Amino acid sequence: MIYSAGCIRSYCIILFFFICVVEGVDRDVPEPSDRANKQKCIKPAGNIGDSFTQICVKMTCTRKGRKVYWKESYASDKCCNHNQKWYEMGQKIKQTYATNDCYMVNIYCAKNKASEPEILIDIN
Repeated sequence: MIYSAGCIRSYCIILFFFICVVEGVDRDVPEPSDRANKQKCIKPAGNIGDSFTQICVKMTCTRKGRKVYWKESYASDKCCNHNQKWYEMGQKIKQTYATNDCYMVNIYCAKNKASEPEILIDIN
């Protein structure tokens, strides 16, 4: 059988249309609610609920409305607060001498028996 050029063109158009329709149906397009669950924090990449700590700052991937961002808070489970400043466990906060120069007073952030940060005073 010999087909005319117009007939072949029609078949090609129908085939092209069929492929486009099938591709559109097979494509996995997430529902709007799924898209909201797939939002991620960037720089660094993270999923909602992920967190990490840098020194005394805890960063948590949070969503507020449509916005997804890294929320900053202080890691009070890893650091001490003294005069509105944060110190890591093991870090010396202040060292002074008593007025009579007989004693040296050290204030530092240390881990207590419950492994929580605590400000300790050491007198030598």
